[in-house]
Amino acid sequence: MNISNTIWLNGSMVHEADHRPSLGAHSLHYGINIFDGIMAYWNDDHFYLHYGLEHYTRFCDSAHKLGFRIHFSPEELVEATHALLEKHKPQKYYVRPLVYRSTAHIALAGSFDSDIENIAVMLVPLPHKAVQESIDCMISSFERTKGNSIPVQWKIGAAYANSFLVRREAEQQYKRDGIMLDASGTICEASAANVFFIKNERLVTPSITRDIFPGITREIIVNLAIENGIKVLETSIHVSQLGDFNGCFLCATLMEIVPVKSIDSYIYQTESLPVFQKMQALFSEIISR
Repeated sequence: MNISNTIWLNGSMVHEADHRPSLGAHSLHYGINIFDGIMAYWNDDHFYLHYGLEHYTRFCDSAHKLGFRIHFSPEELVEATHALLEKHKPQKYYVRPLVYRSTAHIALAGSFDSDIENIAVMLVPLPHKAVQESIDCMISSFERTKGNSIPVQWKIGAAYANSFLVRREAEQQYKRDGIMLDASGTICEASAANVFFIKNERLVTPSITRDIFPGITREIIVNLAIENGIKVLETSIHVSQLGDFNGCFLCATLMEIVPVKSIDSYIYQTESLPVFQKMQALFSEIISR
């Protein structure tokens, strides 16, 4: 996915090609950056920034925890994103904020001058959503990065080497995604998405631990289900339980809600299940605001 030419950088609209980081940039060499992902939907006559404040609050909190100095509030970043969107044609966009160090600094740690820190907001144009088809997944051979090694809740760039390996392995096996386990065989999540299972009329999803990313879309799904009388069980799920479920779906900001038709040899009829259809309809109502 290619980003648009005009980006927001440290409070100004600039041309992306004129502001690329040094080959010696600290963030490039060690993955020391924080990013996030937000959807911007063009709904008839306006942009709807999907849970923009919540995403930017998480973004700023994570950046502070990693030692970056953020000089913009979440509210100001929401405003900046709307200003950037207004400079582009009306359509759906994936919004990618990124905080990084752009000048040469090969040393692993140490002190950093504030003037080498940047906050950028980029847009990725997306086509209108087609009908989302069910996907095939596999259990990945790569374990989930432990949260006490790299805090997975912070969306640190370096941590996504784990996600890259999982997705790449799945694609090499002609699957769309991989499901990560921890060392004990407990299901964590997909490469870049939370996972829900369906058992009869109930949703079952892994409990949030330090090894599982607390996705905003995951939280939306849980809240929508509870508000509409659908039971949700948050619990530990072992890989040996995959045959106990009727359906499965993945959810994340960019992919929204994607039905899963198989995980290795386990086959699901997710798209035909009323509870899945209900969740899709409820989510569609939100993003149509």
